[in-house]
Amino acid sequence: MKFEFKQGSALPFCIIFAVICLLIGSVAALLIKPWIGALVILAGISIPVLVYYFSTSYVIRCDDDGFSVDQSSKRKGASHSEHRWSDVTRTEYKECERSHSSDSGPPARYFSAYCGEQRAFKVGRIGRFKELIALFNERAIAVPYTWQPRTGISVQIGIVTVGRSAYIKVPR
Repeated sequence: MKFEFKQGSALPFCIIFAVICLLIGSVAALLIKPWIGALVILAGISIPVLVYYFSTSYVIRCDDDGFSVDQSSKRKGASHSEHRWSDVTRTEYKECERSHSSDSGPPARYFSAYCGEQRAFKVGRIGRFKELIALFNERAIAVPYTWQPRTGISVQIGIVTVGRSAYIKVPR
């Protein structure tokens, strides 16, 4: 059986952010001060260009024998690697809280797989994230643990969040 997991490109974000900054910058240049509008327009062009240049997209293809990872980045170029399930020595699940207290969204989630000491991939916003973790739990049997979903709720009151990560490491 074959599975494919794709991490989307940053291009849609870049376009939307640039258009919004260009509109705000134009209004600011007309109504407030031209130099403020110019700064907003400059940010609207430079930030998306930097995000697009430094972002990496992934395609992870899995089958019965192992998995392959295709990486594509404007900065680093394209790369392809292939791994067997028996090569996987560990996996990691991490959650990072948002840096701004005003951002009430869920924490950023990342899943990584290592073959030996080398990291095969680290993905966050990838389609079918839960399925990817479940597949590695099932197929990477050399790893002495699995990542299991936690049940329960998280409560957020202002900037204080009481909760638990979405996955917990469980011994096989």
